[in-house]
Amino acid sequence: MKTRRSKTTSLKRTKASKAARARVPSIADLQKQVVALSRELSEAREQQTASSEVLQIISSSPGDLKQAFQGMLTKAVRLCEAQFGGLFLCEGQVFRLVAVQIWPARVAQFMQQESAVDLRQHHPQLALARVARTKGSTHP
Repeated sequence: MKTRRSKTTSLKRTKASKAARARVPSIADLQKQVVALSRELSEAREQQTASSEVLQIISSSPGDLKQAFQGMLTKAVRLCEAQFGGLFLCEGQVFRLVAVQIWPARVAQFMQQESAVDLRQHHPQLALARVARTKGSTHP
């Protein structure tokens, strides 16, 4: 009986050690995790820096919302690595443009004609209509 028990125990130990080795990540996996975590940390630092810069803009111009909106948009465009951006203020069903950052000519042309976008008059798939409906961010 002792022989059977020791073989069974030995077999269990072998299976357990194989399972433990299978769960150990490879060096390549660990390197990928380090790269991903470093990227996340860098993005978090960049966001924190941008937030701090926006707060400085707001505090330096307490009565000038236009400058604060432009500062927020500039930082958002940089953080998102976007080519252009627009910041709208939502007032019920109407979005009023409050800041612009490097817009394409056709968008700028449209917005020169419209000082505000009334969602009741535009297609429901318009990006601003999706923002109003979902209360979340979007991009075209």
